[in-house]
Amino acid sequence: MTYHLRILRALSSPVLNKLKKLEYSKGAKPETVLKMIVLSGAKIALLGLFVGVLGSAALTRLLEGLLYETEALDPITFVGMSLALFIVGLFASYLPARQAAAVDPMESLRME
Repeated sequence: MTYHLRILRALSSPVLNKLKKLEYSKGAKPETVLKMIVLSGAKIALLGLFVGVLGSAALTRLLEGLLYETEALDPITFVGMSLALFIVGLFASYLPARQAAAVDPMESLRME
C-alpha cells in the first residue's frame, strides 16, 4: 500500500506543476486536458514498468535460492504485478488530471 501512495505522489506532482501552464487557459477543452495529463502519466508508468521488469528479472536470478515453489521468472507473477502497477499508475494520474480539468481558465491565469 505504501508503494501505491508513492506512485500517486510521484505522478500527481508534475500535474500540479502543470496547473500553472495549462493549455486549458489557452482554450483547450477539459476533456483534452484530462487526456493530455493521463497520457503523460501512462508514459511515466510504462517507463517505470519497463525499468522495473528488467531490474527484477536481473535480481531474481540472485534471489532464486530463497524462492519457495516458484520459478525465478514466473510469467504470471510478472504480468500480474505489472498490470496491477500500471492500473495504479493510471489511477494516480487520473485523480489530479480530473482536478486540473476542473480548474477555471481565469484562475489558472491568475496563478501566474
